[in-house]
Amino acid sequence: MKKNVILIVVSILLVFLAGIILWSYSLKNDDKIYENVYINDVYVGGLSKEEANSLLNSNYNKKSIKLIYNDKAFDLNLDNIGLDFKTEEAVNLAYEVGRNKNFIYNIKTVIGLRNNHKMTITLKIEYDDQKLDDSLTKISNQIDKEPQNAKINIKNKAINITPEINGYTIEKEKLKETIINNIENNNYSDITMQGKAIHAHITKEYLSKIDTLLGEFSTKFNSSNYNRSYNVKLVTEKVNGIILNPGEEFSFNNTTGKRGLSQGFKMAPVIVQGQLQEGVAGGVCQVSSTLYNAALYSGITITDRRNHTIPSSYVSKGRDATLAFGSIDFKFKNYYKNPIYIENVVVSNNIISRIYGNASDRNNIDVTTNITETIPREVEVKEDPNLALGKERVEDKGRDGYKVDTYRLYYENGKVVKKELISKSYYPARKKVVYKGTKKISQTNNKQDTKKVDSIPTNNTNKQTDNTNKQTDKKTDESLDNLMFE
Repeated sequence: MKKNVILIVVSILLVFLAGIILWSYSLKNDDKIYENVYINDVYVGGLSKEEANSLLNSNYNKKSIKLIYNDKAFDLNLDNIGLDFKTEEAVNLAYEVGRNKNFIYNIKTVIGLRNNHKMTITLKIEYDDQKLDDSLTKISNQIDKEPQNAKINIKNKAINITPEINGYTIEKEKLKETIINNIENNNYSDITMQGKAIHAHITKEYLSKIDTLLGEFSTKFNSSNYNRSYNVKLVTEKVNGIILNPGEEFSFNNTTGKRGLSQGFKMAPVIVQGQLQEGVAGGVCQVSSTLYNAALYSGITITDRRNHTIPSSYVSKGRDATLAFGSIDFKFKNYYKNPIYIENVVVSNNIISRIYGNASDRNNIDVTTNITETIPREVEVKEDPNLALGKERVEDKGRDGYKVDTYRLYYENGKVVKKELISKSYYPARKKVVYKGTKKISQTNNKQDTKKVDSIPTNNTNKQTDNTNKQTDKKTDESLDNLMFE
């Protein structure tokens, strides 16, 4: 019992003595960081806060890192990415070692430090992540190279393919990780940037599958109509040089985009609800109709097509394809196992559409139409009190209506092996409107008119009107024959 009491007393004395020693040591080092304290790999033991801050700033004072790619070098300015070393915060933490806990814990900590137990404080680093990304993007933009797809060049139906060129880009995420890791380790040596190849999407090998003409068709247009000709050429360029991969669908509207005045199209005759009138992009439908026929001869699957309300003059009934952006489209889909290439060109006053593909997909095709029903135009007779009795004036010639079936015929060894119904077209009839004169002319007036100068005879006036009407009708016929509607 006596021994235990002695041990307890001795232990208390030893702790008290250690505390006195520590307290004495602390008094001597009151403004100093305790020994064996590090901030990262920088020894700050025995230094005041001011001295430790100065030492850290001298060790972490780099302003840039050189980034190298082949023969190009770029300086990454660390100030531009908002890099900030939290030195003051780290120094305060280092100073608090052995001071920021309770008395007993602090004594144990200081004793451990004096016995070469190392204490390391991590220096925190802050930077603007977005600014770093922006800086690396600017550097990458000066190095990156976009790949170039293989291209087809066709001249006089001869197919030439330009090989692809692969591109490359800097691996920014890996580069960013390396930069941050080096900064945290106080390493500002040059960094070699790693590039990553970007392969072209379309290769020469792939395009080489396009080796033959599958089908073509051409139509003529009236080049004297400037606005319409301009529209035809403009839209032809937009649907030229298109590669349609297996399973992809071609959309005329999606390919050309909106066809308005702001897109460069001009006013020209169009058909709206069976009426001929001025509208934007008149003539575009001749291009879609020409391409439609090329697609028919190519064996391509038509997925969306609608005929005009008036038969077109540039193709047979049942072989036209009308358009109205946002509502009526012309589409076809490539169900072949190989890509196809769509070519549309204007030569003189001819629109030529050609579809190229693989020889294994080529078929011997003919296209025929059959008028299944002709719908006679109705005649509406109206009275005209200003027109002489017995005279007639045709206000609207009207037109007959038609129902037409379009077929695709597949031949082998000169014989039809397959007859495919492609479409059923309906062109509604338009009534003929005739005005008959009801105006009676008295004999007295006739005699008076005969005695007078022959300058204003009623009958002559009627003849002139009638002739004018006939000329108008004739011009209307010509307009329907010669104008190419959208």
